[in-house]
Amino acid sequence: MHQIGVLNQTYSEEEIEELSTKFLGGLDCKILRLDIKNLTQELSDIDVVFMLSDSSTFSMSTTCSTIIKIREITNAYIVIYQKETDMVNRLVYLQLGANLNIGEESQAKEVQLIIQNEMKYRADKSSGLIEFERRTPTFYKDSPMDNRLEPISELERKVNLTRIEYKLLSLLQSDIGKPFTHQEIYQSIWKKAYNDQKPRVANVVFRLREKLDRNGYPADKYIQTAHGIGYKMHLD
Repeated sequence: MHQIGVLNQTYSEEEIEELSTKFLGGLDCKILRLDIKNLTQELSDIDVVFMLSDSSTFSMSTTCSTIIKIREITNAYIVIYQKETDMVNRLVYLQLGANLNIGEESQAKEVQLIIQNEMKYRADKSSGLIEFERRTPTFYKDSPMDNRLEPISELERKVNLTRIEYKLLSLLQSDIGKPFTHQEIYQSIWKKAYNDQKPRVANVVFRLREKLDRNGYPADKYIQTAHGIGYKMHLD
């Protein structure tokens, strides 16, 4: 059974129950409460994170940092609820890795169908995954000068990567199993001085994982988070 984790910031118990029932009640899944202080352990089996936020500056900051933290741990589907939706906040959350923004005006049935379809898609994809050989993926650099996509091929399947995503994957592949720090990744990709740009690095990792996942690669298995350090590639 799929599991949905509810992550609360400022809502009362009554409001949490009401919103969970409204937007998640019609889904065939197990609903759990998440503790923001213990996400690393609690997110391991979570398919969807339902985060309750508000429009205050403090809440926005907390939501942003939480999205980044979630993306460092898992590729779970992230739904952000804001009673009063703010366009700027919505865009920022999506850029950081959230998948869906909803508000008081959102139709419960529509939200449930979106979540249901996403869970079905992920389940179907997982059941059809190809068993990987324990070898390094083969990269192809010979692409037209005006083509901004670098294809990567593995088991005769290709995934189009942006140059930034390609640089990230190449770096991780250069030393299998070695954890690369956020600073090492940032400087390798952008060739600039590092100034605590973890969100930018996390966003690229999230996009790469999502793109590989959508093409049948278990990205969370091969591109792993090295907690407190950064990221590494694992092929066992």
